[in-house]
Amino acid sequence: MVVLHQRRNNLALVLGVSSVGLYALMALSVTGPADTPEWLLGYSIAWGLYLSLFFAARDDDWVASPWVLVAWALVARLVLTPTQPWLSDDLYRYLLDGRVLAAGTNPFALPPSDPSIQALVPELARAVNHPEVPTIYPPLVQGVAWLAALADLGTVGWRILMSVVDLGTMFAVSRLFGGGASGWRAAAVYGLWPLAIWEAGANGHLEPLAALPLVLAVHLMERGHPIRAGLALGAAALAKYYALVLIPLWLVHRGFKRLALTSVLVTAVAIWPFTWGGVDVFAGLRTYLENWSFNSPVFGLLDGVGVPDLVLRLLPFVVVGIGAIIAGRRGEDVTRTIPMLLFAFLVIGPTLHPWYALWLLPWLGGRPHPGHWSFVGAMGGAYAVWWSVHTTGEWRLPPGTAEVLWTIVALGWLASVWRETGSTPEPV
Repeated sequence: MVVLHQRRNNLALVLGVSSVGLYALMALSVTGPADTPEWLLGYSIAWGLYLSLFFAARDDDWVASPWVLVAWALVARLVLTPTQPWLSDDLYRYLLDGRVLAAGTNPFALPPSDPSIQALVPELARAVNHPEVPTIYPPLVQGVAWLAALADLGTVGWRILMSVVDLGTMFAVSRLFGGGASGWRAAAVYGLWPLAIWEAGANGHLEPLAALPLVLAVHLMERGHPIRAGLALGAAALAKYYALVLIPLWLVHRGFKRLALTSVLVTAVAIWPFTWGGVDVFAGLRTYLENWSFNSPVFGLLDGVGVPDLVLRLLPFVVVGIGAIIAGRRGEDVTRTIPMLLFAFLVIGPTLHPWYALWLLPWLGGRPHPGHWSFVGAMGGAYAVWWSVHTTGEWRLPPGTAEVLWTIVALGWLASVWRETGSTPEPV
């Protein structure tokens, strides 16, 4: 076994060095929309390296030593932090919100197009997209951005910060799935995922800020600490509001009322100061929910047959809310239910950017559900939209791209059905 594990470490080191080298090459050579085909090729190769690690360990929980996995995850992110964030410019909005808040102005009160904001931080105000819309990002994001402003973090510093939080999530996932070999296998699924590496290291997306406290909330609730779990769940909601929809999952658990009350109270208390002076904290979020749509198969299908727009935009919340209540009343395993609910939310919802798929990632465990695995992997391909931007100036996926991506997802779900129906029960 020692020899086998040493061989696995050697393989992981080779794959890790190759992966880091690939990301470094992409960081140097793939610098804008004109390079979208090269980015997609590099992403596909990174996927191959990633999957090779788990293919080699398909019959064993032990994939490599934790230090090898953590080093791979960390260095891969760090080599991407100096790049131009051309796939997404959301981090400019995070940084702008932090600078505005540090200057004593409520980021929810004024859009970046306001002359006072333009004068306060002109370089960031000019860089954000849709400057006419006030910020949509919840209070935890505002607080972290405020700290980043006090520390004078720029785009590189912010991405390093998100990478460190992502590594924290990797450790939390290892604990959630039992620690030891099985826990670190699940941590490797999360931390080495090519899209996760790219989103934290290159794009600086805030998904880790929601994933870390949500994983901690589930872990704490499993250990019988509902108040602490409620604090963590409230923190997750203050990074991504969707976390509140998951509260009914613990309906029959001991301590549910304390969990629910604590999480809602934490969320409300954190939002309240931003409402002073009559500020509508959700104005920007409503604009986003009412007007944006991208890469959603169900939304596009139902919209095409004339279902009212308001119904379509409320549908994912209704479906997930009902699903959470049913699962909670039945006492379903929370870690298995969350990815199913989030998958439904994203597929039904109007907007599915690539990084949204990462919401499922902490819950996939060491041997991911093939449907979920294929979904998170395939959604990275939605960055093909930048090729259309480059060639036509339009924000839409190139012809045939959506069909390819969702075929990959469908094949993953078919593989899952085949695996479940084709297996035989173990003898008792």
